[in-house]
Amino acid sequence: MVTHKIYGDQPHVPVVFVNCDHHEGDDLWALLPHDQLILVCLEGFDWQRDLSPWPASVFKQNDFGGQADAYLAQLETLIPTILQELDAPGECILAGYSLAGLFALYAMYQTTLFTRIVSASGSVWFPDFVDYAQSHQVSPGITHIYLSLGDKEAKSRHPLMKTVQECSETLYQLYQKEHQCIFEMNAGNHFKDSEKRLAQGIIWAMK
Repeated sequence: MVTHKIYGDQPHVPVVFVNCDHHEGDDLWALLPHDQLILVCLEGFDWQRDLSPWPASVFKQNDFGGQADAYLAQLETLIPTILQELDAPGECILAGYSLAGLFALYAMYQTTLFTRIVSASGSVWFPDFVDYAQSHQVSPGITHIYLSLGDKEAKSRHPLMKTVQECSETLYQLYQKEHQCIFEMNAGNHFKDSEKRLAQGIIWAMK
């Protein structure tokens, strides 16, 4: 069952939704300007099943369940309820790191809930995602898209993961044609400064 934790209570500020556990949410909130946003940490989902857009075998047989559409359907019921709890919420941002970053990008093709997307070190190496992005239209309400990557992430022995920088650059070239979009490179591998990278993207998206 999907649950959530809300950080902040300022009116008329962006509401940032992040798929993460509450420990990560605590760390992320500590890096954000508390007077400029509300952070909602979503948890209680299955990482590889619910955040993957379609079934795939990457590390072992059928290890990605491809239930992102079903999970997003839950969010389309939950998020309006959360927004009703808040005092005069502003526009909605969906942010995520790694596979949650991929889910954030996928969601912007499927729903009009969000206006700005943050994908920090997103798993855009995921099989066929770039092809999907190139052949589908982003929802019309999307205005800002943030992409980032660590400069060592492409140095992988895995044949899919080593394409992550090429895939990120391709998506940047695609998105910046019609949206406010930035692609930032950070020092380090996939596991360095994850909350800091995510906070960096959220702050940019609120501009």
